[in-house]
Amino acid sequence: MDLTDRKILKTLKEDSKVSLNYISNEVNLSTPSVRERINKLRDIGVINKYTIEIDYKTLGYDIEVIIDIV
Repeated sequence: MDLTDRKILKTLKEDSKVSLNYISNEVNLSTPSVRERINKLRDIGVINKYTIEIDYKTLGYDIEVIIDIV
């Protein structure tokens, strides 16, 4: 994993729905090269899933509670 891979990961971490074209402009690579790198990172287990962050206050919830049952 090189600096370009790390930049790709940072960009995806900030917004997992960002376009490949946007990432390619950020890291100065072609879109197919970015796609290939992302696929490689997924294949070797660096990228496990794409997720979202929900703003619960916008949905009308006052608090967010996490319960761990063991």
